[in-house]
Amino acid sequence: MSIDLELYKVFYTVGKTGNLTKAAKELYITQPAVSQSIKQLETLLGGRLFVRTPKGMKLTENEGEMMFGYVEKAIDLIKSAENKFRQMKNLAIGVLHIGAGDSLIKYHLLDKINAFHEKHPQIKIQLTNCTSTGAIDLLKTGLIDVAFVNMPVNDSALEITEIDRVRDCFVTNQKHKSLAEQTQSLSVLTDHTLMMLDKNSNSRKNVLTFLKENGVNVTPDIELGSLDLLKEFAINGLGIACVVKEYIQKELNEGMLIEIKTDPPLPSRGIGLATLKDVPASFAVNEFISSFK
Repeated sequence: MSIDLELYKVFYTVGKTGNLTKAAKELYITQPAVSQSIKQLETLLGGRLFVRTPKGMKLTENEGEMMFGYVEKAIDLIKSAENKFRQMKNLAIGVLHIGAGDSLIKYHLLDKINAFHEKHPQIKIQLTNCTSTGAIDLLKTGLIDVAFVNMPVNDSALEITEIDRVRDCFVTNQKHKSLAEQTQSLSVLTDHTLMMLDKNSNSRKNVLTFLKENGVNVTPDIELGSLDLLKEFAINGLGIACVVKEYIQKELNEGMLIEIKTDPPLPSRGIGLATLKDVPASFAVNEFISSFK
């Protein structure tokens, strides 16, 4: 049975006020329209909901009072939902689910998250540390609202906006400083211990593809789970590490690391903000995304 919710709204108002005139005034409609709505609802339900008394309209003892109890709860739930919606719209409540790798969080998101939290402390922030591939999987399954990824990412289901650019490079410590004295061929990597992120890393896949396109096929000798670890291993002289130059600028300036310049150099790449196409974002998510524009 499908009944217009407006009829229940009229029924609720008449049951609450006990008077057709008062109900009409509260609903901003005429008294005959109120009477017609009650009659229509009773016809659709197949029973009486009110009895007329000298004092007004009284709910029938069984069916009318039972129906009023349920409709009142439904009206209260709708009012609560409307209130929650207004709070979400005003960013008074809400949840922001983010997925990103630890380096992206540390070097690209931390300041943004801090500023957002200071401005909207009522919004709960849930941050999942994962690879770009993992973040995309979580996004597609609805477990996060926005993913931050190493580009390029080719996926027709995603809307991706570039928020920054970085450049991968090869570094080592002073023990191998001779490698930094002149530009090296990419083939030099085959003669030394090469350290890269693990095989699930999107940035590693892109670098290996670039090397292969330039005739160099290598397999990393050491695989690590974070760029910070790669940096530390390189500082301690374990080999050549592939890292993001922007993330190790301090160590380069202080001479703890030296860059091995190659011909051709590794290309720059983008850092992307990904959301699902054609899926409306919450007010909290839109507010956070706007900070990157």
